[in-house]
Amino acid sequence: MADDNNRCVKLLCRPKKPSTKGSDPEIHFWLVGSPFLPPLTVASFFRCIHSLPSSSPDFGKELEDLRTLLPKGFELIGAVASGEESNARAAVDAARSMRKLLYGEGTDRPVIGAVCGSDSGDLRFFVSESGSATSLEAVPSVIEERDSEKCLWENGCLLHCELPIKLPLYYALKNPTGRFSLFSLSLSLSLWFSEAVDICRNIIYAAIETSL
Repeated sequence: MADDNNRCVKLLCRPKKPSTKGSDPEIHFWLVGSPFLPPLTVASFFRCIHSLPSSSPDFGKELEDLRTLLPKGFELIGAVASGEESNARAAVDAARSMRKLLYGEGTDRPVIGAVCGSDSGDLRFFVSESGSATSLEAVPSVIEERDSEKCLWENGCLLHCELPIKLPLYYALKNPTGRFSLFSLSLSLSLWFSEAVDICRNIIYAAIETSL
């Protein structure tokens, strides 16, 4: 496995670690990213809850869950396995297999394979450039984004737009002072709309941060 000192994985959420330890390359989490985010940026960890006796994921059941849970604009970009560094290949292969089921392809995009050591419990990340690559590149740098909501909002294009609103004001000519109260009411409505957008945004963030 070759090192690439220029590689960096950015986490927009808290890293998840398997609750069980063992040497088998069991897949514990799927890594979720987005084409709108910088490369190798992980927005969330989705728990892999359907496994076969061979410790490999039950791809059929996982496919149904991911199609339901993945928000629009987000995609599967990797997987987390347990055990030694050599098990990163199993994580990459599982992620590519799932990508092929989800998107009809599985070899033309870089995929992240992470492993959680049975001794230290630390996550180590590796990158596979394509399905034909024979080696994985170790990623020496992992950054946990402190202001993840800002990063996701500015780059994710979830609802990134401006919506101009024109509210006509009507007031009696005999009571010109009434226009000030109407203006105040219009301003209050605008602030209410802005708060409603913020609430929707927070709901999206909460859904993304939830690992199943």
